[in-house]
Amino acid sequence: MVERQAKKTMKDESIRLTKAQREILEALRDGGTITVDRHNMPWLGTRSLSPQTRYFLTENRLVERHDRTKAVETNGNGLVISAKGLATLAAAPKPKPVSTAARVEKPPELATDRQRDYAGALGLAFPADITKSAMSELISKTVDKEGDPDPGLMEFARAHGLDVSPYVGEGALYDRVFRMLPEEDKARFFAYSVYRWGSDDREGNLDCSPQRELIDEVARQLRRNPQALKSLLRYEGRDLRFFGETTFEGVPRHGGSENTIAFKEASRLLKEHSSGPQRIQVAVEPDKQTPEKSIPEMLTSTVQDATNPFWVRIWICGLVLLALGAGYWLLRAIAN
Repeated sequence: MVERQAKKTMKDESIRLTKAQREILEALRDGGTITVDRHNMPWLGTRSLSPQTRYFLTENRLVERHDRTKAVETNGNGLVISAKGLATLAAAPKPKPVSTAARVEKPPELATDRQRDYAGALGLAFPADITKSAMSELISKTVDKEGDPDPGLMEFARAHGLDVSPYVGEGALYDRVFRMLPEEDKARFFAYSVYRWGSDDREGNLDCSPQRELIDEVARQLRRNPQALKSLLRYEGRDLRFFGETTFEGVPRHGGSENTIAFKEASRLLKEHSSGPQRIQVAVEPDKQTPEKSIPEMLTSTVQDATNPFWVRIWICGLVLLALGAGYWLLRAIAN
């Protein structure tokens, strides 16, 4: 047992970190978190990590789940540095300083042959020097049938240090933006998304919105409400494009839920603090959403209900039962 423990200790102490692995652990030590998106890809802020790096960190127990009761992919959860990771980082030799003259920036990696073949099979056109990351965004945009993002959102993303190509899809950009924002800005971005959905304001860049003071106040109050804050952190970025259900080009589309604490509270606060003639609606309970109908509306509703396939089946069943009953009594009368 002692020999096995000694071998395990020697194995733990022999962990050698590459420069990239050391930088990641240093970022985690300084408060960073590795998040995992719905495609099981790891991210450190706005920086995408290779799956091999994630497996190295987890297999050597240099990182651990922030909330061990939830899956690592859960929104708001992720991987943080462990006690062993801190010890390994502290024991690692200091990297040798590199002179400015010796530093050479690597050119971006070009798309692979496999990516190019797949894009060609999809019928996509792309420049010969397209990068690997840009090609990945182009393919994902096509496969997921996503549209182009709002130019204002592109400006917002780049202003906040996010490197995005012109080939990124709308949903993917929303995911990346919401993922890289700190908690304070997540609340602002969420409040702004609810505001845009309920108003005629089409400005896509939150930083350029004339309603920034309104959004900042709503975001502050959302952060002061633990339940609302926890609720909004469960959303994914793509959920914030619109809320509820809608139809685009005849295809039903499902957006973020309108029944969460976060959405209802944001709607209420926007309505409460809005001074202009906004078209913002307060989310209420389902049993309070049905307005009283006028008599013409009730008549129209009755006619529509009568033509509903469900009610047609009920009427048919009723007529069949009525016919069976009449036949039964007719047979008894004949028998008597």
